[in-house]
Amino acid sequence: MAPRMTTQRRVFKGLGNGVLVLMLLWTAIPFYWMIATSLKHDKEIYGYEATLIPERPTLANYATVFRETLPRSGSPRARSGVHVPCSHLAALHPHVCPDECPPPHG
Repeated sequence: MAPRMTTQRRVFKGLGNGVLVLMLLWTAIPFYWMIATSLKHDKEIYGYEATLIPERPTLANYATVFRETLPRSGSPRARSGVHVPCSHLAALHPHVCPDECPPPHG
């Protein structure tokens, strides 16, 4: 027969589990916020009220990121293996990719 758990031991076990749950939430909430924000439209991100769940989720933000950061085949950046957003590269070195980069935002 297994010994019965004392009240003090139950309290410590409960407090330990509570601390673990708080640590889990402390770690997981920023990741959730990052993913949820990435699925929102600009108006929803910069709107007056913050929302926890995107009202109309979209993957357009991911398409924009990959379109602007992945080098086109045959470009100097693709051959060099450097993966820098084109607008940043054009701002730093305008002669590297003048034909493929949009002008940097001023």
